[in-house]
Amino acid sequence: MQGSFGGSHEDRHDGSSVGNLVSIPVNDDHVLNTLFRVTMKALASSVGFAHRGPSPNEVVIEFGALFDQTGTMKAKSKRPTKIGQQEERHVRLRIICISPPNPERYGATFGLQDNSTAKEWVIHLGESQPNGDVRFECECRVRRSQGNNRPNFLGPFVHGGTGDRFLYLSWRPKDWRPGGLEVPRWIWLRRMKVRLGSVTWRQIEQAIRDRGVLEIEVPGTGPSGPFGSLEDAGWTVKRE
Repeated sequence: MQGSFGGSHEDRHDGSSVGNLVSIPVNDDHVLNTLFRVTMKALASSVGFAHRGPSPNEVVIEFGALFDQTGTMKAKSKRPTKIGQQEERHVRLRIICISPPNPERYGATFGLQDNSTAKEWVIHLGESQPNGDVRFECECRVRRSQGNNRPNFLGPFVHGGTGDRFLYLSWRPKDWRPGGLEVPRWIWLRRMKVRLGSVTWRQIEQAIRDRGVLEIEVPGTGPSGPFGSLEDAGWTVKRE
């Protein structure tokens, strides 16, 4: 195996230099394919990239992401690599909480909890509707789970493990924080898991195609306070 450095430069469309090239002729096909795969994986995420040369047995490595025309080291390339990446989709989710108690009457905070910290419930308020319902919306990323290709939801509002993703509706006294004193029963301290396991790829694709939203209705009251029982079902696609 032999390698040679080419001293010439090529111009990109924006006028910047590609930089030095390394041209590596290889006679063995197996070695060539292995070298190409390894080089692509290493360089695409760090200093440059590689591609097939003009002849069948040549690999060309470009170091343009590492040095400019003056020989000064440039910032690490931000160009993403396709190796090991999965395609992600973005979909909007909406929860309609049916007639929950008014949190102001109880000195409470009620909303959609994010996953920014486990030490404090960070709650985002919903939009009150004329009929007394409260609407919550968020956008999530979704990709295929490894092994079963089921939707795997990701993002700042998604909780739970890969096999049991859910959103949290939380109700707590305004001044209460996890680890704080126990609160009186009449004030309530509750969280509802709105599970995402029943959402299908067909629903996701339809919501994206129609520029719609995935929506679910959940009970706002139960026998002893906010939130009734909820099964893992009920997500539907709503057009805007």
